[in-house]
Amino acid sequence: MRGLASIHRSGNAEFIKNSEDRIRGLLASLSLGEMKGHYVCLAKFMDLGPIADVFIDVKGSDVYFEALLDTHQCKFRAEVLKVTKLGSIDVSIKGLSVLGWIVSSLMEFVMIFISGFIKNIVETVMKDMTDVVLDNIDLSPLGPILGCDPSAAHLVQLH
Repeated sequence: MRGLASIHRSGNAEFIKNSEDRIRGLLASLSLGEMKGHYVCLAKFMDLGPIADVFIDVKGSDVYFEALLDTHQCKFRAEVLKVTKLGSIDVSIKGLSVLGWIVSSLMEFVMIFISGFIKNIVETVMKDMTDVVLDNIDLSPLGPILGCDPSAAHLVQLH
């Protein structure tokens, strides 16, 4: 999939606060621009069959993002990254020749499979990548404001 780097904030971002008005996390509405994918598949039966190219074009998607504050390390951790709306998906398959009519009758199934695949990529791979980025942001200078104390966490780990 190409286009995952097009992720951007599309709405307001808000802090999640507890009853003591301390920041516990943040949430935001995100969007992905156009994404494209390409897959080469081999459709063989009894050692005969064509090589097909599957081209996928997704017209963007909306994503709900939530990160919680780890008060011991004073860093945010991605907790939720969920696709709330997947844009239209165009799939074209080239190279099937005579077998094309079989695939066209199964296109509804193919679309369900592909939409699940795209959601899975966004919700797992993007969440992991977001955690890597968030892990490199040191919020300890803001510890008193955020209500976290990374030095206390260091003392706990030593005992």
